[in-house]
Amino acid sequence: MLFAAYRKLFCSRIFNIKRSQEREYYISKLKTRLIKIYRKYEKDLYYINFYFDKESRVLQEIWEVMSLCVSSTLSLFDNPGKKNFCTHKNSLNKFYDVLIKYEAFDSNSYINDFLDVYNLCSLLGCLYKRL
Repeated sequence: MLFAAYRKLFCSRIFNIKRSQEREYYISKLKTRLIKIYRKYEKDLYYINFYFDKESRVLQEIWEVMSLCVSSTLSLFDNPGKKNFCTHKNSLNKFYDVLIKYEAFDSNSYINDFLDVYNLCSLLGCLYKRL
């Protein structure tokens, strides 16, 4: 009886460690992807502003919505709660809507990068919901 309780406790700790490692993996992947997009975005922003003012406004709108989505996703783990999860879902939906809205307008393959960030935020939200 005591052995079964100990085994159950041990297994639950291992399970929690695996979830924590999975969460850290996805957060690390998200940060890496954001750095890559940021570098690409900053490098191209000058040329985009100079030649394509409209495209620049589109990318700035997407960037703002993406930033809100990422911050709401990361806040899930800092301040857990139902309110934060609702904020995360709303920002995730808004991010997706903006991506779809401007998908045809993209000429620099930013949409694929932004979709990767969207998918990582979505995965982290699902992971949070399972906790």
